[in-house]
Amino acid sequence: MKPKIRYAVVGLGHIAQTAVLPAFAHAENSELGALVTGTREKNRELSDHYGVTAYHYDDLERAFEKEQIDAAYIATPNSLHREHTERAAQVRFTSTKSDERETDGHHPGGMRGDDTRDRKAQCQTDDRIPSPF
Repeated sequence: MKPKIRYAVVGLGHIAQTAVLPAFAHAENSELGALVTGTREKNRELSDHYGVTAYHYDDLERAFEKEQIDAAYIATPNSLHREHTERAAQVRFTSTKSDERETDGHHPGGMRGDDTRDRKAQCQTDDRIPSPF
């Protein structure tokens, strides 16, 4: 059996909790490795609910390293997409499946064209695969 891709969901608002996490729960090739939220009060509740550790935005890099995250789904408000995508791209992900790393911003249309191109270039710097662009 192939090892599963470990992913983190960054941003745990309505879209993440009602669409992203339930959809990912049915994926056979991946597993939730960490949650990252901007609300410290959500950490314990969400950790209990999803069975993984929830971290604060301030601890994003530590979360990815500690939980051996292979991919990130960025579901934060549009104004935070660039920051979180760049921070996720800078973490040296450990992948047991391949050398491909992925950082996914869920709604790049909310960003200016330059921001999207900059995000894509940042991800490609270390052979990460930005998606979708």
